[in-house]
Formats: sequence, structure tokens, C-alpha cells
Amino acid sequence: MLCSIHQSDAREGMAMRYHEIVNEIRQWPLDQQLLLLEEMTRLLRVTLAQPAPSAPPTASLLWRGVLASDAPSPTDAELQQAYTEYLMTKYQ
Repeated sequence: MLCSIHQSDAREGMAMRYHEIVNEIRQWPLDQQLLLLEEMTRLLRVTLAQPAPSAPPTASLLWRGVLASDAPSPTDAELQQAYTEYLMTKYQ
């Protein structure tokens, strides 16, 4: 709970700073605004050109193949027979 409150306060603080910065930039001369725009565009290009960090593999990817077999999957009839035998054994 404390963490979410802290994160909420941080976001609100960022929003306040963002609006303060935008208001400050609006007061700048046009040439200074354009220089800032060029710098921000350059920074974004560099950031977007970097490869995205790969996500860690999910559990399903890690476990894929663990239960794999070279034998063909059982048919519906075979599964039904195996289940019937299981129930007969269970309730004897």
C-alpha cells in the first residue's frame, strides 16, 4: 500500500513538473523552442534506435517440451478407455 501511495505521489510530482516545464518553455523565444525540439527529436531517435530489452521467458516457454514425447498423442477413444479404467479401479 505504501509503495502505491509513493508511486502515486511521484506521478503527481512528475505531472506538476511537466506542466511547470511546459509553461516555462512557452515563455521562451521561438528559436530557443526550436532548438529544444531538435534536441528532443535527436534524443528520441537515439533511444528508439536502441534494441528493446528482451522480456524474460515466461514459464510456459521454459516448460515447453518438458512433457513432449516422440510417441503420438492418445486418441479420444484411448483417453476415454484409460479414464474408464481409472474410475473402475477407484470405485471398486
